[in-house]
Amino acid sequence: MGGDRNSPDAAGGGRTRGDAARLDYDALAKAGGATWSDLGLDAAAFTAHVRSLGSAIEVEAATRHAADLYLACACLAQLPKALRAFESTYLSRVPEFIARIGCERDFVQEVTQSLRARLLVADPPDPARIASYSARAPLLSWVAVCAQRAALDQRRRPSERGTPSAAERAPSPADDPETAYFKLRYGRVFESSIATAVARLPARERLLLRLWLYEGLSMERIGAMYGVNVSTVSRWLAKAREALGVDVEALVRGELNVSESEFASLSRLIRSQLDETVLRDLVRSR
Repeated sequence: MGGDRNSPDAAGGGRTRGDAARLDYDALAKAGGATWSDLGLDAAAFTAHVRSLGSAIEVEAATRHAADLYLACACLAQLPKALRAFESTYLSRVPEFIARIGCERDFVQEVTQSLRARLLVADPPDPARIASYSARAPLLSWVAVCAQRAALDQRRRPSERGTPSAAERAPSPADDPETAYFKLRYGRVFESSIATAVARLPARERLLLRLWLYEGLSMERIGAMYGVNVSTVSRWLAKAREALGVDVEALVRGELNVSESEFASLSRLIRSQLDETVLRDLVRSR
């Protein structure tokens, strides 16, 4: 990212590239620590991080934004005080950063959570994306641009899939005859009911499903975002899926006039089709 002139880090700062050797690392650490004195960041770790940025570092810009670079490094190290400072100083301003793109409460919440994951949560073997911040612009500007990109990406997603074609709604050749029959007869009601049920989920449950099924985050990463263990995330997801299944069944039954035995078969289909692919598409395109 450091060499990408379109990256958020490219807006501002000095223009001398590849001059990390001229940096006074001790002075840089001292300047950063003067602003963020209680983060607990080791000076050697800070120096190692700045060195790792290589040619992305520019002496004048790094010196000017030493405090920002210091905080970014502390966040990368997952120091609790640094993460709290980043939350209160930068992530709290996401509504302001994306106001022209959208200001709906759920939208802002989803963008903020997605941005938090992108910037602060590692995706092994890759580090958290904040590792790419090289202080060529103020951290505030960098986060604002990242937020706007995340918001635009969120807005584009519904149009990526578009309206499902008949072929997409048709039974798969691998379906058994009963499943194929119910898909053909009740497919539209089933899809509409899932979309309605997803929209009616509480914001947290809907966001969890999006992060897990569409964003593809592991339970470990989701747990890190919420500060809980994997078993808690698993329990949350199971609860969300169960609530979704119950609601979809109720909606489908309310739409159709079918016998008890036919609905029992339909209920089995509903449960079997609440898989990752169906949920990913509907959570994305709601």
